[in-house]
Amino acid sequence: MEWICTILIIQSVLLNGVLQLNTYHKIFI
Repeated sequence: MEWICTILIIQSVLLNGVLQLNTYHKIFI
């Protein structure tokens, strides 16, 4: 069941990265 935790962590990291990219786009464009 450890892989579920790793998947959740990876998903959260990816979501954070996407949100940061969206904010950067809104700031620069």
